[in-house]
Amino acid sequence: MKKLESALIRLVLPLLGAFVAVQLLPRGIRLEHVENHTQPEHHHHHEEEIPVKSSSRYLAQQLKEAPYRYYMYDDPVMTQKKARDNARNEKWTWTRSWGQRYKDYVKWELAYLKALEEHPWRIFDSPETADFIVIPIPINAISVAGDPKEDTPRALEALYQHELFQKFPEKHVWMTFLEYAFAPRINLPSRVILEPGDLRGKRKRKRKQKGKKEKPDAAGLYMEDYARLENITTALPVDHHAWNHKVPYSIKEQQGWTCEEMQKFSWGEPFTKHSWSMSFMGAALDLKTSLEPLTVESFQNKTYHYLYHSRTTPSVCNSTPHRHALIISNQTREALHQPCSIGFDIDPAEWNRRFKDTKFCPCIRGDNPNTRCVFRSIRAGCIPIVVSDLLEDFAPVYKSLLRLKDYSIPIREQDFLQDPAKALNEATKTTDEELAILIDGVNLLKRMVVPSYPASLFVEAFAHETMASQQSDYYNYSLVGTVQYASIGS
Repeated sequence: MKKLESALIRLVLPLLGAFVAVQLLPRGIRLEHVENHTQPEHHHHHEEEIPVKSSSRYLAQQLKEAPYRYYMYDDPVMTQKKARDNARNEKWTWTRSWGQRYKDYVKWELAYLKALEEHPWRIFDSPETADFIVIPIPINAISVAGDPKEDTPRALEALYQHELFQKFPEKHVWMTFLEYAFAPRINLPSRVILEPGDLRGKRKRKRKQKGKKEKPDAAGLYMEDYARLENITTALPVDHHAWNHKVPYSIKEQQGWTCEEMQKFSWGEPFTKHSWSMSFMGAALDLKTSLEPLTVESFQNKTYHYLYHSRTTPSVCNSTPHRHALIISNQTREALHQPCSIGFDIDPAEWNRRFKDTKFCPCIRGDNPNTRCVFRSIRAGCIPIVVSDLLEDFAPVYKSLLRLKDYSIPIREQDFLQDPAKALNEATKTTDEELAILIDGVNLLKRMVVPSYPASLFVEAFAHETMASQQSDYYNYSLVGTVQYASIGS
């Protein structure tokens, strides 16, 4: 009976997801999760010459037909060519031992900015008619390959002085993968513990302290900058609005997300009125793997059923039990569907080879609910099995278009911790139809996050999410359903 219920959920849930998305999609685009669509006769797109048979292909078609146009500044003070060139040549100015991951973020940022610069939806004349305006300041590159104390203020001043920003601040969108940029608590002392709703008062009191000069954050932004940028839209790795408004503190505490590492994401109002989460989608660019779409045949021909390798060092926020659950017990490893590659770290080249040759990849919570694993798996053609209950509340990707279950198999953390092997084995018992739907979702998300993909939809999805996030319904969390987990039999 539970298997039947699970199958019904997988078939019916797309329709529910469509209802949520329809409330958010602007300009007449509709996400219709209905199977067996046929292509309208009046559309003639080269990549959609065959009938559209799945919801994911239908959505891809709708995105390509969207009427959006955007303007992107080309002011050299904003584009910061020197910082970009330094980053491309790996001439880093970041000297701290921590934060080495920021160098990866720069590569992501530059790849996505390049895609936005080159897309035919970009307009160069009549910028006031654009649906939105892209701020090209490469804040990631400035932070680790430039001088944030000098370059960021100069770039921002050029933005502030531009008549487009003065007339249409609400049309602007700025992208960054830096977790600390635009985080609600970024300029507060780490020792300060706040209650929900107390943040703005703390900010005001801090500014009034005599004899203390305000310091910029690591991205080079001052509190005054955040105030002036309040009306722009931000594309960030975290959904600060949902995390702070949707998820009760008691749930965060229960899940272990009130630890010190997470305090910069918790409590208080986000800095901008409109924002959406890119999650860690740039991690799909970390791998140099084939961009061929995943097929049922290529999936079935993969060698390994599961692949999961983790570091031996502990994770913060009580995540070590989750990350080591598959590894520390020989009995657990032997109970998994074989063959599989499970253990602590292995040689990177061998890991990469096996990654591409694996069917299902467990993506387990770490130092926060987000994980690069989901997007690396998508790139490698491995279906993610997500073990992170609050991932969709903390860092969803294109949440007006996709749900977590569209491209992965979510498992409850408590089910996983109780019996890791059983949880994975039960979750991966998919019918041929369920597998085909998942593979379609994996291929769709790959197109949305990899700008070098031959039929990439990154710019189209970026444009849609930017426009959707400027609607009030985007922040009506009563419209958002709960995560649908795989059914684990008793």
